[in-house]
Amino acid sequence: VDALPERPYAILLDHNLADEKENGLVILGKLRKKMPGVPVIYMTSEKDRAIKDSALHKGVFDFIEKDPASLVRLRSAFDEIEHRATKSSWIKKIFGNSLD
Repeated sequence: VDALPERPYAILLDHNLADEKENGLVILGKLRKKMPGVPVIYMTSEKDRAIKDSALHKGVFDFIEKDPASLVRLRSAFDEIEHRATKSSWIKKIFGNSLD
């Protein structure tokens, strides 16, 4: 988390990480504290409903189970993040920060 740029465009986070002490949910909690507004797409091959529920409760932008269709969903999620960022930028150009 500390090695991330100041404000990334989006974060793709896998549940199973190389560090066996921490999984994606632990990292997600740290990310939410450090960068609450950054969209996080959470992926896993695990079929555990508790993982999905926990990730959604922590505010992930999207939860994707790895399967043959996951690349299509991943692309769609990043397209939606880009669309929202563009829309937000456009609105701020017109109205400034008066909507905050």
